[in-house]
Amino acid sequence: ALDPVQTIPTLDDDGFLLADSHAIIIYLARRYGNGTELYSEDFVQQAKIHSALFFESSILFARLRFCTDNLIVFRKGAIPEENLQRAADGLRLFEAMLQSDYVVGDRLTIADLSCVSSVSTLHRLLPVTAADYPKTFAWVERLAQLPYYEEVNVRGLKAAGEMIKMLTARNDAEPSKV
Repeated sequence: ALDPVQTIPTLDDDGFLLADSHAIIIYLARRYGNGTELYSEDFVQQAKIHSALFFESSILFARLRFCTDNLIVFRKGAIPEENLQRAADGLRLFEAMLQSDYVVGDRLTIADLSCVSSVSTLHRLLPVTAADYPKTFAWVERLAQLPYYEEVNVRGLKAAGEMIKMLTARNDAEPSKV
């Protein structure tokens, strides 16, 4: 395995191995993103971007994982209501955090690119509407207009949705002995 912890994603950049999507996105932005605004040169803006990335990792993705682990690891047919509630609380925090058109300031950054995958997956798991989270839904719509959004997010989102359906059906048919 490329990563001794066996996590995905893992980046192999000409022999330099790096795990964790947040470390990878910072590395790629700093190494190859010269001339873009995705990762600001300003120290304070960088700190805000890092804060948003850590929020995504520790709140949004962690709460998403509380839900999906029930299907993948524990082979449960349904996600416990308390886990769904925690995930919804994470979305409420994200809604409150959005103070402009983008996660950090008035332009697209790597924080947006990182957060959108967890947020859009949570939208698939939870019964949420634009009325519940107007800023979040408008933000997702804004990102959906990016020319690469379909390729980098929607394809994986559809695959995740299919996997969740398949695991739920499998787990209902073959309950876990754990």
